[in-house]
Amino acid sequence: MISCDNAAKLLSDYLDKTLDSDMYNQVREHLKNCKACSKVFANVSYLNSRLKSAQKLKTSADFDQKLRARIQSGQTEKRPIISMRGLSAGLSGAAVCAALTFFIVSDFSNTAGEPEQLQPAAGAASSQPVQTPSNIQQASAAPVTKEQQLAEKDSLKKETIPVDQNKIKLAGQEK
Repeated sequence: MISCDNAAKLLSDYLDKTLDSDMYNQVREHLKNCKACSKVFANVSYLNSRLKSAQKLKTSADFDQKLRARIQSGQTEKRPIISMRGLSAGLSGAAVCAALTFFIVSDFSNTAGEPEQLQPAAGAASSQPVQTPSNIQQASAAPVTKEQQLAEKDSLKKETIPVDQNKIKLAGQEK
């Protein structure tokens, strides 16, 4: 009995019935006993029948000659790198990202005003402390710098001072 590799190589010849009778019988026996190869053969057979029933295209008399010359010369058809459809989809995605970024940044940029008073949700246990900006900062593992303390005092007076953003460390953030 022949191996799966040899049977796979001979499937087209088996399908076209161009094998000698001994080899044809060996492939047939292999296909009866091997489910994987018989599945491959079924797919090849289906594809072959679909190709035979496909509509025939009419070409010019010198089509074959022109095609071979083009292949040998390495000449290919030049197409645009990006289609208009792909470009419009990309620009649409970029616009959505820009809009989302704008809304996120504009929402967080309004933190210079009064500290937000957080209220517990309805039905929440009142024994838990409410997280405010001051106790969130105290709960973080990072030590509070003098600049941050000054910034907090000044924010209570509704005065702003410049703070070096690179020196601010948020909870869970490593620098």
